[in-house]
Amino acid sequence: MIEIKKGKSPNFLIKYGKEPLFETLTSEDKATLRSHLLNDQGYLCAYCMCRIKGENDTKIEHYEPRNRKNQLAYRNLLIVCRGDEGEPERKTTCDTKKKNKAIYVDPQNVNHIRTLSYTREGFIKSSDAQIDEDLNKTLNLNEARLLSVRKAATRRLEKCLHGKSEKEVIGTLKKAKKKYETLNKNGQYEPYVGTILHWINKKLRQKGCL
Repeated sequence: MIEIKKGKSPNFLIKYGKEPLFETLTSEDKATLRSHLLNDQGYLCAYCMCRIKGENDTKIEHYEPRNRKNQLAYRNLLIVCRGDEGEPERKTTCDTKKKNKAIYVDPQNVNHIRTLSYTREGFIKSSDAQIDEDLNKTLNLNEARLLSVRKAATRRLEKCLHGKSEKEVIGTLKKAKKKYETLNKNGQYEPYVGTILHWINKKLRQKGCL
């Protein structure tokens, strides 16, 4: 999970009034909304950080359960993956697992993001007990498949350091940090970028470079 920095609420949402219903969105406006959210999030799921490729891969998620006033409040809307929809519940993740439950962890709150860390095996955890419960139970972000892909994401970078001198390792890590902190030419972050950056920053701290 990485911090989501929201842009301005799209102007077209104003026409839906002060207490709009999500279901009243036209197909065209829903597609435009989805595009805004994808751009804000660098084409990653707000929760698991997997790559979102297109409309069929996405859900528009209400961070707080819907009520009369928040259904089209832009800050309450996130783009998420389908979370292995259709699989047994124990394997589902993200919004599919969360359903209509309220959660404490907020991807738009940098202080929440700062509590997160990852182990070498891809396990995500938080120093805050409430957030940790959301990660493990409500969002199921330590499901076996997610552990595997997060682990693989850091191992690929780790392999690039094999056989390099200390100076070369530091240079490679600094270059990688700059790359992963930045959107690519398509306006996208690398999948699982939060895990990768945590690993890079940990290595740089160990070498006295942060």
